[in-house]
Amino acid sequence: MTHPTNQANQDREDRSLVEFLRQHRPQPPGADPALEQRLMARVSRAETAHHRSSGWQWQWAVPALAASLVLAWSGYRALRPPSTAVSQQEELETFVVEIWLDTTSPGTSSRWEAAPTEWMVALYAADY
Repeated sequence: MTHPTNQANQDREDRSLVEFLRQHRPQPPGADPALEQRLMARVSRAETAHHRSSGWQWQWAVPALAASLVLAWSGYRALRPPSTAVSQQEELETFVVEIWLDTTSPGTSSRWEAAPTEWMVALYAADY
């Protein structure tokens, strides 16, 4: 809370500042009668220059699009794994089928030796 005498002093100071600013305020400059014509002429010149430069920007659109397509295609080719020969694929498929059959039917003989399964039976039969 401010003291009443301080408030009165501050009001007097504020009034004197306001009076000072009223007495010494600058006069705004007079309006230029040709300002509007100059402004409109400058706007029309800027629009004409913009229309001329827009064709130049389209000259770069086609090469930029072509470069983007080349980069996308080369990136796809670089990241794609190499294709294997048909004989290699057939050999891999035969190997996978043979291993699958060996693991699912232990009674058949193959070039892979059957793993002993007795330890698995003993492990599951043990009391814990």
